[in-house]
Amino acid sequence: MRKVKFDRVLCVGCKQCQMACVARHMASGDITQLSKEPDAKPARLRVRKDAQKQRLHVVRCQMCKDAKCVEACDCGGIVQDEDGYVHFTDECTQCLSCVEACPFKAIFVHDGEVYKCDLCIDWTSPACVEACKVASMTFTE
Repeated sequence: MRKVKFDRVLCVGCKQCQMACVARHMASGDITQLSKEPDAKPARLRVRKDAQKQRLHVVRCQMCKDAKCVEACDCGGIVQDEDGYVHFTDECTQCLSCVEACPFKAIFVHDGEVYKCDLCIDWTSPACVEACKVASMTFTE
């Protein structure tokens, strides 16, 4: 199972992981062209600072073993395959039950569309991991 691990001690909050995610999902694949791609999609992960604990964390899909988002979806719009990969299907009706069910708030709505980390499944490794210069994000299969 593909997994991205995050080390909050090493993270400096540069958000290069977010920019790399946006670029990976752009038609051009080039973040410098963002202003020329009005339909660019948002980063599937978000670096956040915990106001109470004053530390950084990354909000992203955890690919839960017993995924609450999958359980909440009545139409088969989000499923978990035999490898544990949680992903959207063409059956998704944008009902938002997965958004409400995710305990990590990793599924979100942007401009009327539902998003979550896809682990860059069609690539060798996730863009966020490749972009992290301090190795706060690591990838295992």
